Amino acid sequence: MLRPLQQWTCDYCRLVIDAGNEGALEWLEDKDHRAYGFKLVHHLAASPIRITRSAGCYHYAAHSNSAEEPLDSFLGPDGLARVLLFLDVDWENCTSQVIGTRDLVELCRRLMLPFYEEARLYWSAATKDGFFRNRHRMSEHLEATLRSIVEEYGPKTSVVQTAVPE
Repeated sequence: MLRPLQQWTCDYCRLVIDAGNEGALEWLEDKDHRAYGFKLVHHLAASPIRITRSAGCYHYAAHSNSAEEPLDSFLGPDGLARVLLFLDVDWENCTSQVIGTRDLVELCRRLMLPFYEEARLYWSAATKDGFFRNRHRMSEHLEATLRSIVEEYGPKTSVVQTAVPE
């Protein structure tokens, strides 16, 4: 069971990133410096595979057009402000700072929506099982829905934690 908004699944090794200060957000940039291919990974010092792989969990270490920042700088209200900078339009050229928005929307959900990071692991099982059949599309990503997915399809031995620790 992941602690909502405090733990994430590494996109490389698939193990838990235990805290924002143990992770990194990495991406690629095109020739116009527009971002794409967002990944949440363990930063090198926290990577469980750093001994066997010199790049640790980084996907794009060998790419000259890669960029990365500490994960915790993209958390909370200030983190949301930073993520939204990718969408900010360059009015002179009428372009955003991101290629396509689907990856960025997924990143926002993973970082900002309680229970989404874990619920996404069970999304296909819930869809196949008919979980969403009588639900309005606008409710798919609400906290109560995401929590229900985790409770229904997640490990049965753990208790779903609250979104914000007391």
